[in-house]
Amino acid sequence: MSTPTACAGRMILVILADDDANVGALRDLLSEKHGVDSYLTHRCRGSFPGCPLDRRGVPLWREMIILEAAVPEAQAETVFQDVHTTCIAGRNDGSMLIMGQARRIGLASSP
Repeated sequence: MSTPTACAGRMILVILADDDANVGALRDLLSEKHGVDSYLTHRCRGSFPGCPLDRRGVPLWREMIILEAAVPEAQAETVFQDVHTTCIAGRNDGSMLIMGQARRIGLASSP
């Protein structure tokens, strides 16, 4: 018998071009406006739809920032919309925004 999973809220994943102003605006939005301080940032390199192309039409690899934020269920939709409006809308730089269910995984007992 296994322990059921419990919903702990939502996870918001944001991938942004390495732009200090946009990343800073995202951190300020989460911390100051929404009081969300549970987030991690990572650096990565890659290309996504919307990234610039070289003269042959091949996407250029770029430095990106990944931010993962744990958001309470009651705030999730509002935070998601604000992040989209502030950091994603109108940008053509490969930025992405994803929201999914956060779950705490229970341990399965031995048979």
